[in-house]
Amino acid sequence: MDKSEYIGFNITDLSTGKASRMATYLFAHSGKWMAELAGNSIRVDSIGDGKAIVTFPAIAEVDMKEFMSMLGDE
Repeated sequence: MDKSEYIGFNITDLSTGKASRMATYLFAHSGKWMAELAGNSIRVDSIGDGKAIVTFPAIAEVDMKEFMSMLGDE
């Protein structure tokens, strides 16, 4: 039987410091990148001043306890 759990949250609801630490952690642990143009394309949105927001799907295998501790109090 599958013991997977789904926990959803919006990273924009986190404080800047917490979101930055979480993004760094996930980037460091994402060994499998997925970008299939058919269903999960990379999206680039220009925000002006020569900058853009890039949205892309990625998978990161993490230590559950360590990751969840990041969601706690700062």
